Amino acid sequence: MCFIKNTYPNIGVMMWDDMFRNANVKDIERSKVNRIVTPVVWKYVVDVDTFFKPDLWMKYSRLFRTIWFGSAFKGATGSDQYITDISYHYENHIGWLKILSKLSSTVHVGGTMITGWQRYDHFAVLAELLPVSIPSLAVCLSTMRKAGVSKSELEHINELLGCRPDAPIQWSLDTRDRPEPKCSFPGHKVFEGVYMVKNAQYYASFLNSKGSLLAWHKEYNLKRDFSHSSRIKFLLEKTSKGYTYVTKAEAIMNSELPKYFSEETHVEWMETNIKPLKDLLQSKIAEAERLLKLDTWPRRPIHNIIN
Repeated sequence: MCFIKNTYPNIGVMMWDDMFRNANVKDIERSKVNRIVTPVVWKYVVDVDTFFKPDLWMKYSRLFRTIWFGSAFKGATGSDQYITDISYHYENHIGWLKILSKLSSTVHVGGTMITGWQRYDHFAVLAELLPVSIPSLAVCLSTMRKAGVSKSELEHINELLGCRPDAPIQWSLDTRDRPEPKCSFPGHKVFEGVYMVKNAQYYASFLNSKGSLLAWHKEYNLKRDFSHSSRIKFLLEKTSKGYTYVTKAEAIMNSELPKYFSEETHVEWMETNIKPLKDLLQSKIAEAERLLKLDTWPRRPIHNIIN
């Protein structure tokens, strides 16, 4: 940092504040870091306004002329997240606005760095891609500009993004099967494709839903070809719907991702988000079709029967 300041005296150095957030005032002053950097105080949680203790702001007001905030519009809700929860990031920005209103007379805030992370670190798989998160970015920018997003402003954002009134951006992530938004902003096909993946995930979730299939679809049942046909029909119905969604998403992503990303990103995203899901659903469909061909079942006990 000293080298940068000495070599380029007109360039400001910004630094994530968690590098010294827990250090005391004397140690920071002794290191002279407060003379060299402008801290970016970051946190991406929804309740950011209650996360920091008041003494942190008191400490920073003594040490730094200016501080910045660090928020996020994507890449902060899960290390392998592929779809953006707009409501979560909106709440994060509302929290920063609340902090700003409290600090306006005690600390000079230079601005907010609205980040969008692509990976949690160099070894992690991809988080949300940029086209998937453009609606979230639009909402977050509007929130910081207007201190919130009204219903009319959300309608205006939908209009700017070219989203159909009958298929607008989804404010929060509903786990159920919902029609994907229909928009026209650059990368909208990628945006729509991830909602097909989300719908496929919804149907795959029935494989782990208590009361739906768990007691009839254990490995114990499958090894012995022993399960209730009505439950297997239910399994086939759900997995077939999921498989339809994931194959549509596969086709869209194979067509669209190369338009915006490198081959490496294309391959990584498909192998991370499409292939495992498609393989799972395909295998469960095959299991269900095999079991439905059976019309006789052994009497219990069955523990010694393995097919």
